[in-house]
Amino acid sequence: NGGVVEGQPVTVRGDPRLLRRLIRNLLDNANRHGRPPVRVEVRAEGGAAELEVIDAGAGVPAEEREQVFAPFRQLGGDAKGAGLGLSLVRQIARLHGGDAVVAARPDAASCFRVTLPAKSP
Repeated sequence: NGGVVEGQPVTVRGDPRLLRRLIRNLLDNANRHGRPPVRVEVRAEGGAAELEVIDAGAGVPAEEREQVFAPFRQLGGDAKGAGLGLSLVRQIARLHGGDAVVAARPDAASCFRVTLPAKSP
């Protein structure tokens, strides 16, 4: 869907099936609720791997940035999906010693950031 992946390879230790689910849920969320283009950025940052999924949508209002990770929560009464995708993203990230947040970026209104511990080389 016109997506772009940028950044550098970073290795994390974890359950490949769950980590694939985390990434798939973030991409599905961007495609379902955001607007193209969808951009993915990966980088090593201070011993952690950072994955950002950015789209050209309106983003999440600051006052709702925590609530979007609650199970069954749908922003603005949106009926697309079951409201579990972002909840699972955060659960999987935390299970692996990381976290998931809605990130503020000067160049994009819609950005979800997952931080996971990077595997030492």
